Amino acid sequence: MVAARMANALASHPLVQKEIHELGRVVQFGLKVYGEFQPLHDVRIVDGHATYRTGLYQLQRYSVTEEIKRLTYLKSVRWLNHLYFKDGFGRVVPLKNFVAEKHGLHFS
Repeated sequence: MVAARMANALASHPLVQKEIHELGRVVQFGLKVYGEFQPLHDVRIVDGHATYRTGLYQLQRYSVTEEIKRLTYLKSVRWLNHLYFKDGFGRVVPLKNFVAEKHGLHFS
């Protein structure tokens, strides 16, 4: 018997956007840089790109990708590989793994 192949999903998949929108109401998103959780405020998808604000009362939005590059000194990154959230128990959970397991997606 042959197992069904799962299609590759991208960070722009509607279910990723849905989870960011819904989780953002109750959890703190952030980046895990050199083992430390760095919080990001108000993470949202804008025009297909992950963005955040530097503070709750700031209007300007910044690129999550550019922040990852700045913190890690990497030249090219995929933001979904670096975005985490803290669950209700304080555990740091990779968003990519959470979405993949919950919705049966496979990310390339």
